[in-house]
Amino acid sequence: MVTGGSRGLGEAIVGPLTQAGAAVVLTGRGREALQRVESQVAAAGGQALGVPADRGSREDSRKVIDKAMARFGRTDILVNNAAVFPPSLFLEVSDEVWT
Repeated sequence: MVTGGSRGLGEAIVGPLTQAGAAVVLTGRGREALQRVESQVAAAGGQALGVPADRGSREDSRKVIDKAMARFGRTDILVNNAAVFPPSLFLEVSDEVWT
């Protein structure tokens, strides 16, 4: 499972995982981007399932897990890539931002 897997670093992580034989569930907020990555993976002979989800929503998190289990039966790896942080220096990040 790769959160934020429809673009950027998350998308770059999906490729090597599927090339290594992993079936990947990827999340993101843009359905078109998810479908694009799914299609690329399928064209390369891999398996991917894109699930539209907002990483800040518990309901969406449960939906992603349910769809992953229904399609693949288990989750072996979680790449928790999706994140939103305000611009700041690492040492100045508050505890509230981390939670």
